[in-house]
Amino acid sequence: MVGTVLGNRYRILREVGAGGMAKVYLAEDITENELVAVKVLYPQFSQDISFIQRFNREAKLASTLTDPHIVRVLDYGADRDLQYLVMEYVEGRDLHAKLKEKGIFEWRYALETLDQLATALEHAHLHGVVHRDIKPQNLMLNDDGLLKVLDFGIARIPTLPSLTQSGFIGSPYYASPEQAMGEEVDIRSDIYSAGIVLYELLSGNTPFDAKSPWSIISQHITSEPPPIELPNGEIPEEVRKLISRMLAKRPEERFQTPGAVRQAIAAILAGQSVSDGGQDTKPLPQPDKNALIESLNQRAAKAIEAQEWVRAVDLLSQAIKLDPANQMLAEKLAVAEKQVRLDSLYKSGYRALDAGRWEEAINHFNILLELDPAYKDTAALAASAHQGLKLEDAQQFTATRYREGLAYFEAERWKEAAAIFAEVAQLNPTYDRVAQLLMEANRRGNLSWSGKLLQRIRPEVAKDLWRWGLVTAGIIAIIFLTFLAFGTNNQASGDDDVKQRLKLLYEEAQQSIQAGNTTEALVKLEHILDEDPDYADVAVLRREILAILTPTPTPTVTPQPAVLPTATPEIDPYVDLIDDAQEAVDLSLWAEAISLLTELRETDANYQTARVSSLFCDAYIGKGLEKLATVQPGNEEKEAVRLALADFEAGAAECPRRVDLSDQVKRATAYLNALNSSRNEYESLIPVLTPIVAADPSYANGHAKALLYQAYLDRAKARKEAPDQIAAALGDY
Repeated sequence: MVGTVLGNRYRILREVGAGGMAKVYLAEDITENELVAVKVLYPQFSQDISFIQRFNREAKLASTLTDPHIVRVLDYGADRDLQYLVMEYVEGRDLHAKLKEKGIFEWRYALETLDQLATALEHAHLHGVVHRDIKPQNLMLNDDGLLKVLDFGIARIPTLPSLTQSGFIGSPYYASPEQAMGEEVDIRSDIYSAGIVLYELLSGNTPFDAKSPWSIISQHITSEPPPIELPNGEIPEEVRKLISRMLAKRPEERFQTPGAVRQAIAAILAGQSVSDGGQDTKPLPQPDKNALIESLNQRAAKAIEAQEWVRAVDLLSQAIKLDPANQMLAEKLAVAEKQVRLDSLYKSGYRALDAGRWEEAINHFNILLELDPAYKDTAALAASAHQGLKLEDAQQFTATRYREGLAYFEAERWKEAAAIFAEVAQLNPTYDRVAQLLMEANRRGNLSWSGKLLQRIRPEVAKDLWRWGLVTAGIIAIIFLTFLAFGTNNQASGDDDVKQRLKLLYEEAQQSIQAGNTTEALVKLEHILDEDPDYADVAVLRREILAILTPTPTPTVTPQPAVLPTATPEIDPYVDLIDDAQEAVDLSLWAEAISLLTELRETDANYQTARVSSLFCDAYIGKGLEKLATVQPGNEEKEAVRLALADFEAGAAECPRRVDLSDQVKRATAYLNALNSSRNEYESLIPVLTPIVAADPSYANGHAKALLYQAYLDRAKARKEAPDQIAAALGDY
């Protein structure tokens, strides 16, 4: 599996764990450039269609859970008959490993840990989700002391059938009696499992053990857990009552909700008693309420001292529920919420910086510096991100210019190619083959007039011309040696006026050749030959021009009388057309440029293919960006983005190696999907729009940024309605 890319997005890096249903891998999300955990079901489960349907429904349900104490489900799907679930990657150790490493938990710390677990279960309960596999191995503690619950991806709503044929999901050590008997379960089953976890944190062992799973299950159904005996201290009686009630055999005798468990924990830590049964929701007497508020305040103070800001926000929020008018608690909560946001921005920026996502890191650090200019080493990290972006921009600019130089080189536009390669060499002298290409472009750009003339004609004609040129040179050499041997050298007239006139005609003929006016050049050369047949290399020039215009199959040794052609064909019949297309691109007349290039390609598909492709791509990307820059909100915006996407796709098909075109295709596709989504789909809109706006804040005439802004506001508005989401809502704001 290592190296496999699932769903064209998640590259498997290494295996990190395995269970009864799946293996878990560390993977890289190549779209978002972040680490994720991917759970891949064993192949045998992929053969059961009804199982897969239930798995997908439950994964979709789990993806709605957003509490900070729950590991988020990010995605799910199938690839080559492999069913997978993608979750956020959490660094830290599970409670099982923590317990083995550190030993049993002090009872107050154990209750604080249980309170975090109950917070997650309370959020799941509000969404109708039952976990069914609560155990220390599924509970992660990060370095900040924040607990996160894993594996909600196999949780289910109570009305769904069981996921297994054996009757229950989970470990027999933590299964509730009703779960062990294969009965329907609800949140009270998770409360029982959480009670087993608390028992193990305090004692170091589970209450029931045996050689076979069925013997353990039998004890859950029929036996009472043995009392916890600690050699170095006693557990308060109220804690024992808490465990006893959580582990009641009958669901109706347990706490009925995770919120009731949390209330009992708060009461114990406040020095109050826990009832053995009865209603969970009866109001607290005022003296008890005051003591509870003070306990929550003290616990929050300890969390703040340990810089466990999410925990502090949670505890202070509970206290404010009991005393909404308490200004001191409100002020402390505001401070803690600000720190949560600062910490979130810092960690997000640091992750982006570590992954080389410079613009994303800069955005996070800039917001952070506005809120608190002195926060940790943010200023230094921001400077590092700016430096990274500058270097990346320089590298991208160098690569882009190098590709442009290659296009000019392939199109035999030596002057432009040399100028670009010189620029690239100045930026990075060792870049690829720039030194050799620059030398070659300069050499070809400085060819003699005959070499340049050969460059303007077709390759097959050029090959013949060079062949006849060599024959001609050989004949001239033989004639010259013959003249030397027999002393029959022709003499010039000696007349200075004649020499001056011939010199002037010769210079004019050369100017006509360089200007491409071969007819006028031939006339002037004929005049020179009439007066002096051996003048300079006039005879050779005349033969070369005639060979270009009217090549013959065999060389003619004996000079024939010159017959000027009545109609001289153009050396390059398409030069005006391609120059017009180039001018249209330079003037941003994209449609006109595309029309001219299409006409040229239909006329001669092999004409300067590299240059034509390059111009096509410039025209398509320019046309698409022009559409995006002028879009207006509404249905017209969707149509404009569709048209722009069509231009980008046409350009990408023409130049598949152009990174800028492929990037524009991805952005336009993603933005079109965002436009087709409803406003209440903010959870999917935010990850789609964020990279678009990060790459180009003015994308789609600024509408993409406005849409992202609105998505954050909508999510914050939804989150602030839930007390346990206040910190997350503040982060969105």
